[in-house]
Amino acid sequence: MMIRAYSGQHIGSTEFFRNRALFETVHDCIDRLGPEPPRALFHAVSIGAEAYSYVIGRALRRPEANEGCDATDISPDFLKAAERAIYPRSVLDGTTPDEARFFEPAGANNVRVAEKIRRRVRLLPPASYVEFKASERYDVVFLLNSLLYVDAAAQRRTLDRVARYNTRLLITSGFHPDTIKADLADNGYRPITDNLPEIHEGWTERRNLRPGVTEPGVTYCTPYLPPFSPIADYEYKYGAIFAKTAAAT
Repeated sequence: MMIRAYSGQHIGSTEFFRNRALFETVHDCIDRLGPEPPRALFHAVSIGAEAYSYVIGRALRRPEANEGCDATDISPDFLKAAERAIYPRSVLDGTTPDEARFFEPAGANNVRVAEKIRRRVRLLPPASYVEFKASERYDVVFLLNSLLYVDAAAQRRTLDRVARYNTRLLITSGFHPDTIKADLADNGYRPITDNLPEIHEGWTERRNLRPGVTEPGVTYCTPYLPPFSPIADYEYKYGAIFAKTAAAT
């Protein structure tokens, strides 16, 4: 179930276990990094659903590892909601039985993410991903669809900055397609094409839009995704998971 969150001029769109093909492929890529728990960071985390989904996924993959992540958003109100981690009970409609056991009742119509998962998500102070100053390096950085909300110049500044503190994997799936290849390649990223058609088609809310439409807050480029096809540079334009080359770390 898609959740829309509003705080002043800020709009958040989030969902638990959104695009399963993407997250399962991300978990596969992380598992190949090695035995050490990855350092992961979510930008534009909104009210927390995708960060908690990630941690639940890691807990199911490696229950003994106690893996977590850091997360931030430009909106303090969104982060407060993420800290509370209380959501409508309907978010469980799309979960598996194994995933559902990481939620607990929170009143008649709500559920809360279980404490053992909540404490694995460290919420950082509010910050714009365009200007974020990292105090450490992260193996995995999630931007997801957030680059749709800035212009092409800010996309470039963001990826230039992210590349300084991201060492292994970058997850970004909504961006300015005409400039994304140069922005990523110049910073040492190459696309991972595992399950790419399934990931592309998994963005059902964007695939259901019509060409030229926009969403609230999306000003600079359309979130619409055409059907998957091997167009020029599709590995970048339709990509979602990008690996940092060893020479660029």
